[in-house]
Amino acid sequence: MLFAACLAKQVASDAPFGDHYNGAFTYYFLKALKGADKTRADVLEAVGKSLVAADFPQRPQLEAVAKAKDVPFGTRWS
Repeated sequence: MLFAACLAKQVASDAPFGDHYNGAFTYYFLKALKGADKTRADVLEAVGKSLVAADFPQRPQLEAVAKAKDVPFGTRWS
């Protein structure tokens, strides 16, 4: 399984968040993990929406078999 910050033809953005710089994907990825249990697909969708809302041109990716995308983040699938 692979979460990627952007498509291969895109650049992963860094930007100021508060008083420090961070990768935009990483910033929104960590925010998406907080709260209720979410599937890996839910996390990817939340990160993508946050990047769009903040006008970042990158589009995050999740590479995994279909079953792995639909289980809660942090759990095993089989």
